[in-house]
Amino acid sequence: EGKILIGGEDMTDLDAEFRGVGMAFQNFALFPHMTAFDNIATPLQAKHSSQGTIATGVESVAKLLKIGHVLSHKPRALSNGQQQRT
Repeated sequence: EGKILIGGEDMTDLDAEFRGVGMAFQNFALFPHMTAFDNIATPLQAKHSSQGTIATGVESVAKLLKIGHVLSHKPRALSNGQQQRT
């Protein structure tokens, strides 16, 4: 029980996707055997998105987060900052 207040505004009944809030975890929870691309693509694959949608989505996010150059790398080859953004 309780309320979710952000900037004094009650967000309790607002769907999570419309709250404008994200979380960055200290434990990055990446699949160590998968590339950065595949780690980012996992939620889209779970939603049964098309391959084109997945590729476009991953590339768009990677560009925004400035990690496009490491999409083919596995987590162990990424810096902590790159892992967090993945």
